[in-house]
Amino acid sequence: MLYEKNNLMGHNVWIDLINSRLCFLSVIFTLIFLVSLSACAYEKIGFLDKGLSFFKEGLYEEAVEEFEHAVTVNPDDWKGHFYLAESLYSLGKYDRAIIEYKHAITCYGEPSVKLHNKLGDTYLALGQYEHARDEYLLVLSMDMNSEEAHCNLGCVYQHFNLMDKAAEEFKETIRINPENYLVYNNLAITLANCGKTGEAIQYLNKAVALNSSYSDAYYNLGNIYSMEKDYINSINAYQKALDLSPGNYKILCNLGTSYYKLKDSSSAIMCWEEAIKINAGDKLILYNLSQAYYSKGELDKAIKNLEEVIYIDPSFKSAYWDLGYYYLYKGHIKGALSMWYKGLFQ
Repeated sequence: MLYEKNNLMGHNVWIDLINSRLCFLSVIFTLIFLVSLSACAYEKIGFLDKGLSFFKEGLYEEAVEEFEHAVTVNPDDWKGHFYLAESLYSLGKYDRAIIEYKHAITCYGEPSVKLHNKLGDTYLALGQYEHARDEYLLVLSMDMNSEEAHCNLGCVYQHFNLMDKAAEEFKETIRINPENYLVYNNLAITLANCGKTGEAIQYLNKAVALNSSYSDAYYNLGNIYSMEKDYINSINAYQKALDLSPGNYKILCNLGTSYYKLKDSSSAIMCWEEAIKINAGDKLILYNLSQAYYSKGELDKAIKNLEEVIYIDPSFKSAYWDLGYYYLYKGHIKGALSMWYKGLFQ
């Protein structure tokens, strides 16, 4: 009996031992599973946070790396794809950015004005204007008061040379936000291209009234006044633009032209000499300098600039003809004939 009892007891202890070990293992596996889930969640949050930190600092390459980890850990998280797309866009990697914006839209699960605007912006940056237009029209079907969509749709229509439609979109943008001085500039350029220079000037004046430091608006005012042959006002506008953007090549070139049109060769030469320091290979500015020096009777400087023009572009016929006349004025008949001959056969 003792043997049987002990045997029975031994059997019960063994079963209890197995059960207790199974219970222990179950707890261990549960803990491991929970820890792994927590680790994944921590990794996901950690990658996003690190990525955002890098993004805010302008360290886009590092941000891309962190966001790539984030979307690997959780491929259905729209935020990871969105910020990855934003980082890629900032690096000019538009093709990859488009893929990530599309992933973000899919993961988001419902139409999003913000995401489709961003996708449209990326298509616009790539010059894929039809795709950009489609995205902006989709946004406007969701929100007719989207300032960004109206403005960028106007830019798309500019590229399609649909200036009337572009002007409509820019005016809608101004209706939504009358303080957006950038759009006044865009609208003015559009109107000027339609020949509506008076209206364009009005909008540019509104732009600088909203932001007196907006150099581009003054520059465009100068261009429009120059188109209207109002060189005094063009000089004033270009000078304001130059004060705000010292050493700007385009402004110096156009300011010099306005001075030259007013027969102020000395001021024109000052502008163009500054411009040529920035871009020594601009044959047109060198040619203009030769004209200005000639008008002042400084033939040697005029000849020097023309010789540089021909060196840069041996097919520049006008330079040969003018150089021939300058040589003739200095008594170099053979040199003059040689230049005219080359001018005929270049």
